[in-house]
Amino acid sequence: MQNQSVFNRTLKLAWKPLAGIFILYLLVHLKILDLELLAKAIHTRPLWFVLAAIVYFLLALVACFRWFLLLRATGIPARWVPSFKVHMIGMFFSILLPGGTGGDFVKGLYVYRENSQGQKMKALSSIVMDRVIGLYGLLCTGLVVTLLNFKLALSSPQLMTNSFFYLACWLIATLMLGVFISPLGFKLLEFFSRTHLPGKKAIATACEALHFYRKKPFILLLSTGLTGLVHVGIIFVFFFSSRCLGLSIGLKPLSFAAPLITMINGIPLSPGGLGVSEAAGEVLLRLVGLQNGGSEILALYHACVLVTALIGLPFWLAYRHKKTIV
Repeated sequence: MQNQSVFNRTLKLAWKPLAGIFILYLLVHLKILDLELLAKAIHTRPLWFVLAAIVYFLLALVACFRWFLLLRATGIPARWVPSFKVHMIGMFFSILLPGGTGGDFVKGLYVYRENSQGQKMKALSSIVMDRVIGLYGLLCTGLVVTLLNFKLALSSPQLMTNSFFYLACWLIATLMLGVFISPLGFKLLEFFSRTHLPGKKAIATACEALHFYRKKPFILLLSTGLTGLVHVGIIFVFFFSSRCLGLSIGLKPLSFAAPLITMINGIPLSPGGLGVSEAAGEVLLRLVGLQNGGSEILALYHACVLVTALIGLPFWLAYRHKKTIV
């Protein structure tokens, strides 16, 4: 019995490091982590790659701060350091799960476990709201860059379609946001909070959390502004990646294609959106004037994502469940 107990304790301590090593092996073996491309970029133009990687890490901090604000807006006394650790763990798993936002499911699991019974749905609602605001901020960015690239948008039917797509999605999202903050939104939340459907307590708690956001429009506005900052930063990561590869494409054409590439990256078809966004980048960047190298820019962008996401690996390995508020 004692030997069995020692074995169980050893297994409990060892499985995460072993799993971490296995995950890194898979990332390299499946070419998700392209060491050859990284080595080439670092060897030829290291400063551009370092700049791109630093900017992406700073964007991850901004995105974490946005979620932190939304989490505290629900009334949960969240602390920055534990929230940052959970955010980075979510980022790490986002490179393993389908779509660029797959890590939200892992982050949701952690915040659900680490909050008291009455706070669980509030914590989960912060992740949902973070994703909604992230998408709305992306649409706002897409609309702005379309206006900045108006002549380019008129240069081909495909780019005009892209522009109308941004506009249509933005109008729909703005209408839904307007309904949410209007008296009608209040009545809808009240209706759902009194529902007799299965899980009515959870639905009522989620509606209560959404009421917090309706009462704090400044938090929603600030979060949307932070989202815009993130997506403008991503455009610069694309730009620095193109310079690292020795490609000559301007910042404005890149900005026109970047929002749609980011949307496509979130489609849950492959781990971290890998391959899907490379294909989209090759097509869209060719439309804005880059003859070749679009997929390489996206591959190097994913390398920056991976460098930042791997910061979450030691947090996951060292994580201990303590049933404390995140």
